[in-house]
Amino acid sequence: MKKLIPILALTLVTAMWGSTFFMIRTDALSELSASDLLTVRFFMAAILATVIWGRDLLRADRKTLALGFGLGLLYGIAQLVQTIGLYTTDASVSGFITAMYIVIVPVVALVVFREQFKPITWLWVALAGVGLAALSLKGWSFGTGEFLTFVGAIFFAIQVAGLSVVAPGRSAGALTTLQMWGTGAVSFFPAVSDGIQLPQSGLVWAELIYMATVCSVGAIFLETWAQARMSSTEAALIMATEPLFATLFAVTFGGEILTLRLAIGAAFIMTAIVSAQLTGVRPDGILEDSTKDKVRIEV
Repeated sequence: MKKLIPILALTLVTAMWGSTFFMIRTDALSELSASDLLTVRFFMAAILATVIWGRDLLRADRKTLALGFGLGLLYGIAQLVQTIGLYTTDASVSGFITAMYIVIVPVVALVVFREQFKPITWLWVALAGVGLAALSLKGWSFGTGEFLTFVGAIFFAIQVAGLSVVAPGRSAGALTTLQMWGTGAVSFFPAVSDGIQLPQSGLVWAELIYMATVCSVGAIFLETWAQARMSSTEAALIMATEPLFATLFAVTFGGEILTLRLAIGAAFIMTAIVSAQLTGVRPDGILEDSTKDKVRIEV
């Protein structure tokens, strides 16, 4: 039960994120530029987070402030290039390329943060990748939009891997607030260069409020809290459900049809996630708490 709650929390996060693809693609980008959209969304989120966790922020030390804001910058770059890429990339293809951070996270965790995991974990990561391809791809020509989306996936991977290192022992509220300000800062400068535009319709305002409160403040807080309790590779595998939820929302609200291909992709992803939990990701000789303590000292 102790491990199940963080898994469920992170699964809820992916459901929140998966619900935004059709909103951004269909509605928000028809009224706002990518930088305007993200600036309004994340500054609203940053203000709300500051109101909620202001005391935690005041008690945070300088290292926490720097690390949290730095993670926000990484997340902001990923969000900006991914959103720009959506102008010329189909939402399904964008979802697949973005989700490739699931494959990149173990590489970053191993090379940069020296995180250890069982060799069989690579099999579950590969299986999740196959499922993502089946779920998302209907054809793919690699152009500027796809390249930008892949760059975003790399930054998402670094942020996810880094968060599992930074989060243990630190206030999830303070880290959430700092990440919101860091993300907003990235999009603010390109947005302010020609004046920040606000949404014109009530629908886009409603979607932005939902994205700022639920999918930004709520989701990042849950992600930060959950990743303090699991490895980045475990987190990445659970996050493989994001395109699954994106497809579910697209079928339910966007008029897409549930096909055999989508069902097979979902089956591969869920098999990978369940198998990783049954076999374990960390080597048997490494205890969770001792590993976290070791990593915490390094940051």
